[in-house]
Amino acid sequence: MTPSDEAAPPPPPVFEEPWQAAIFALVVALHDRGVFSWTEWNRTLVRVIAASDAAGRGGAPAEDGHRHPQDWVTALEQLLASRDIATGDEVTRTAQAWAAAYRATPHGQPVVLRRGGLRRPTPRPTGGGALPAPP
Repeated sequence: MTPSDEAAPPPPPVFEEPWQAAIFALVVALHDRGVFSWTEWNRTLVRVIAASDAAGRGGAPAEDGHRHPQDWVTALEQLLASRDIATGDEVTRTAQAWAAAYRATPHGQPVVLRRGGLRRPTPRPTGGGALPAPP
């Protein structure tokens, strides 16, 4: 370690909360699986941010980054609903089921979320859209 290394402060974290990193990773994974293109994602996110601004939920430019993770959640929910992958109610039910499974899981064990009553998406013939059913 050199003296200049000691003087440099550590960089700030990219995400303030773990769930923010998780939503980012989920968006990237869904794009990689062909659920939506980056152009579709960008259009949807821009609309969500504009609606957030219009509703007064924006902020000064320095504060904008603090609301973007929630805008990402909203944009992702809209894309999933528009593709008949999951409605807002289904997202809410799944989040509640995951929270219950998490609380019931012993420390150190993996959380297992059963599909239960969630409907499986039907793949769309266009190549984009619904996720293929897992094997």
